[in-house]
Amino acid sequence: MKPAKYLALFFLLILTSAAMADNLVSRVDRASMGLNETLSLVLEYDERVGTENLDFSSLQQDFEILNNSTTSQVSIINGRQDVTTRWTLILLPKRSGQLVIPSFQIDGNFSEAINLQVDETSAAGARSQPINAELEVSQDSILSMQQLLVTVRLVASSQVSNLSGDSLQIQGAEVSLLEQQQFTQVQNGVTWQIVEWVYAVFADQPGTLEIPAQLFSGVIGSSRSVFDPFGGSGQRALARSPATSVVVEAAGSEQNWFPAEDVRIEAEWPGLNGATGLTQIRVGEPITRSISVVAYGQRPETIPPLPSPANDQFKIYADQPELLVQTSADNLIGIRRESAAIVPTIAGEMVLSEIRIPWWDTKESAWKEAVLPAQTINILEAELTESLAPPESFELANSNNDLALVSSNFSNPIWQWISATMTLVSLLLAWLLWRTRSSKGASTEIENTHTAEKAVWVQLQKDLKNASAMPLRTSIENWSRAFWPDEPASAIQNLKQRLSKQATDELMQLEKSVYGKVGAEVPSMNELSLELKKIRKSNPKNRPASSALPPLYPQAN
Repeated sequence: MKPAKYLALFFLLILTSAAMADNLVSRVDRASMGLNETLSLVLEYDERVGTENLDFSSLQQDFEILNNSTTSQVSIINGRQDVTTRWTLILLPKRSGQLVIPSFQIDGNFSEAINLQVDETSAAGARSQPINAELEVSQDSILSMQQLLVTVRLVASSQVSNLSGDSLQIQGAEVSLLEQQQFTQVQNGVTWQIVEWVYAVFADQPGTLEIPAQLFSGVIGSSRSVFDPFGGSGQRALARSPATSVVVEAAGSEQNWFPAEDVRIEAEWPGLNGATGLTQIRVGEPITRSISVVAYGQRPETIPPLPSPANDQFKIYADQPELLVQTSADNLIGIRRESAAIVPTIAGEMVLSEIRIPWWDTKESAWKEAVLPAQTINILEAELTESLAPPESFELANSNNDLALVSSNFSNPIWQWISATMTLVSLLLAWLLWRTRSSKGASTEIENTHTAEKAVWVQLQKDLKNASAMPLRTSIENWSRAFWPDEPASAIQNLKQRLSKQATDELMQLEKSVYGKVGAEVPSMNELSLELKKIRKSNPKNRPASSALPPLYPQAN
């Protein structure tokens, strides 16, 4: 009997060793699933170990690890103590097909690999799930720099709450959100809540543009209460939009590449009173022309700059261009605005030549031109002031009579001495004028600059009280340019650098009223008005120079 007992003990040791060797166990809650469904993976080890003993990097090839938690359990049965370490992972498959959860190992103990079948949910049965995500692209192929519309739609039943997800990001492309809207839809008696995002995507380099899937989540069956104010106690549900790709083709090289759905050129004359304003322009009077190039389906930085006009009939002082972005439900709208002060130098017909910008029509696949027609403006002579006009009593006949009287008495020696004396006085006056020419010229220039600044300042004060947004901004820009004529930067940008934050905010609100939606109200300009007065009062550059001539002889100390 003893040999039999030893044999039984031997087999018992073998079975115990086998059980101890197989102490790392891996299991899942199901063997088949949908692409947008999550999977629970549990691994148990019969000893207490640290969380760093298992490496899950091999899982990330086919799965996203949404959650990873580790617990240790100690149980005592009939005086025997058992310790177990458990890892619980929530996995989301990255693709459909036959996937494998790999084997893991701890100290030479290996778990078994697990095969999974992942099915891609069809579009017809998508709404059988409580939450799902859809993705649409406007085109399967585009040209470089052409706008691509990407629509992401999250559909959830009314029982799903706490919807969340990330915004769309595409490597190698610029993404801008055009519109986000939320609405409900009833289908087969079931109410669905729908959140839709429309993005404008621009890829500048040819190749294949990969649009990744987006992951969204929600909570099913949550009920908010005092103990759970955020409703997070329900079951978590996930949805992922399908990934797709778009071909980006190289652009043509025959012209400067500028694709868009539509391009328009508009000209404005801020500060002029209606159609009659351009008929009253005189030589030397500055007028402001603002040209806007509006490109539908394109970014403002890609709009080519306007050609610089060259003409002997006027001088032009251009400001820095402004790049603006507006959005609609189906387009990103880029705006390039260039403003310039035009000063006529010759009376007569002043011709502003037409402007043409070639662009590629992405709808019709053809080259087109946006045209601003030429414009002819009749320039009047400079208006003479009363101080420059000759006196009305001056007549040539009287002058001739005086000359005859002088010639009749010139033979008299007394008149000869008077004539010589007057000649000496004239020479002395000519020398004095030559001596003071430079200083007097500088004083006159400063006085003229001061006069021009004073004129635009008076107009600015009027516009601050009762003008609309565009004339007010023009008056501010003209005054800043007149007050700091030597500053190379943009007049508005130069002014912003000298204002407080509150006044700068008022100026930015004014620009939003000018370039924003039609009908926007003009914001309050109280702080800006006060600071402009302080700047003008404290700056000595605004004070007119003295017109007194320097003394002929230096004074003794």
